[in-house]
Amino acid sequence: MLLNYKEVLKKVEQNGERSHLLLGNGFNNSLGVNTSYKEIYSVMKENFIIYNELELDEDSFDIEKIIGELKNKINAGKNDEFLKKFINNKVKIDFMKSAYAIVNSNIKNIYNEKNNGIELLFRNFTNFFTLNFDPLLYLLLMKYKKNDTVISFQSKLDFKIKDHENMEVQNYLDIYNNWRKQLISPHQKVLEKPLNKLTKVDFTNQLKEVLKSQGKKINQRVLNLAYQKLTDSKIKLRLNDGFSLFEDQLIFNRFQNQNVFFLHGAFHIYEKKNKLNYKITKAHNKALYQKIEEIHDNQEEELVCVFTNDNKMDQIESNEYLINGFQALSNLKGKLLIIGSSLDYNDKHVVDHINMSNIDEIYYSSCNHEAIDDKSKLSSLFSNKKITLFDRESISYN
Repeated sequence: MLLNYKEVLKKVEQNGERSHLLLGNGFNNSLGVNTSYKEIYSVMKENFIIYNELELDEDSFDIEKIIGELKNKINAGKNDEFLKKFINNKVKIDFMKSAYAIVNSNIKNIYNEKNNGIELLFRNFTNFFTLNFDPLLYLLLMKYKKNDTVISFQSKLDFKIKDHENMEVQNYLDIYNNWRKQLISPHQKVLEKPLNKLTKVDFTNQLKEVLKSQGKKINQRVLNLAYQKLTDSKIKLRLNDGFSLFEDQLIFNRFQNQNVFFLHGAFHIYEKKNKLNYKITKAHNKALYQKIEEIHDNQEEELVCVFTNDNKMDQIESNEYLINGFQALSNLKGKLLIIGSSLDYNDKHVVDHINMSNIDEIYYSSCNHEAIDDKSKLSSLFSNKKITLFDRESISYN
């Protein structure tokens, strides 16, 4: 009898230990976003006709296998290395465009239907690891709407407030905290709402009443900063992917208190020739899709995504961002919940790093007709860890 998801969360909470989350592609599927290799390849064939001429076995849609097979079919010659590199880059960019198209067309439904409950996924865990490099998780975090259980994904407030504004911001907050019970709305009612229901309009109306009585005009920039600081002060969980602002660019800093890790890289992370890792954000004023194309065409930049049919650890160990994620994985203690990962042969490096860790129990999402095989497989992969299976069909974000 498999545990259900709520029972797992209760066990995680009762243990009082640090618990962590590892996501695979099944997480996307649980939210109704099909980014399986087969689905992405079908979109590739729709968008790029040439792939219809490629003959593949029924179960050979793994992007790494496709790249590897195409490379192996090249006849050795003076252009051998060029052709291998061309194939690698061409298939990768077509794959990224197709995966992004799937996510982009479906994510609006998640914002509408799941946003009020998606925090249930995050609030029970300390660290978050994903094997997916598609943009779904990142876009979810960027778009997350705050509610009763407030979560923030890397607020940039500290970079917005200039030294001389600190006193003004604090003055506005003092006015709010000291006068809010006396302030009235346009309808002559006392205006005191819980923070999760306090809009910026409410906040502005309250401050205007007091400032007007003091003969002062309101500073809209300071007001915006004060309102953000007020809401940020109630945040219960902060998610940080290790990037910080430096000269108007977000650069990876391994000394940060990071707790969100894209173990195989992601479409929004790229490396420059200086070996520094950067993050694509809205600050670029371009869609993620456009920026991906731009980086692909730039000889000085490269997207950080582990697409390889060879030894993945060679690529991981050559990149500071990636190796930092695997070091964090091997340093974990407590419990690990795994959703949507089959932990196949090409994820042996992930299994190895979990085995290096002090994780003592693994909760793995399964289903009734696969439970026996999954238990046997997991017990073999993690011989020194306690294995508990739970029903993936019971996962809910409501």
